[in-house]
Amino acid sequence: AGAGLAAGLASATDPNTYIYFGTGDGTWDANTLGNDYADSFLKLSANLQVAGYFTRYNEPTYKTANIDFGSGGMMLVPDSTFANYPYISINAGKDGNIYVIDRGTPGGYNGVIDTNIETVPGKFAYFGTPAYWNGYIYDSIVGGSLRSWSVSDACSPGPVCTTNVKSSNIKFVNGTTPAASSNGTLAGTGIVWAIASPNQVNGGVPAILYAIDAVKMTELYDTTQCGTQDRPGLGVKFTVPSAVNGKVYVGTQGELDVFGELSVARTCP
Repeated sequence: AGAGLAAGLASATDPNTYIYFGTGDGTWDANTLGNDYADSFLKLSANLQVAGYFTRYNEPTYKTANIDFGSGGMMLVPDSTFANYPYISINAGKDGNIYVIDRGTPGGYNGVIDTNIETVPGKFAYFGTPAYWNGYIYDSIVGGSLRSWSVSDACSPGPVCTTNVKSSNIKFVNGTTPAASSNGTLAGTGIVWAIASPNQVNGGVPAILYAIDAVKMTELYDTTQCGTQDRPGLGVKFTVPSAVNGKVYVGTQGELDVFGELSVARTCP
């Protein structure tokens, strides 16, 4: 779903950097010491050797059911953010579940229960990659709203807290991969950026960029509010906004659109 590979440390005692990603449907025989890791979290060393993995306990049933583990991308929570879970990754798949995995010891497979840190159950598919900001993660199911979960050592089950989940009132037909920005941790400056785009790569309608309050999950802005003044190019499925240095970049079918503060005031229609 447009995600790249993730890379980072796995523990405080291991100086090596590893590559992390999730796979989709295919051959799976890791439980019998084979070399095929469909529908799994994979941790690779720099020379691309498997250094650890996690596979859902019911993979023998899932592997022919089009319920890809890797339908979305892998997000690494910043190292040592949480004392109890200092090196974790979070992703969500077509089964509707959110998976929290220890990057040092992913859990492997045992055929009875999931061996990762936490599985947050759901019903509808995810095609995006979560974003993290200041104790929250953000993600959206296909056809659903952007949602936020708090992440904390104090939650039980945890670290993803399953109570007080908040949702925006905006629906995303393909889900969305959000990006978060803020002025450090200054209260009131957290923004989650998300793109709504059609289910196609040619023709169609313009993308819509949304800015959503990172705490309240209320809309702050979108690119339809000023007529055609802010309208991006035609949307592309699974595009990801990039927020850096006070600007937000959106790739479309025929152009790169750049959004930021204007130097002069304007009046919208």
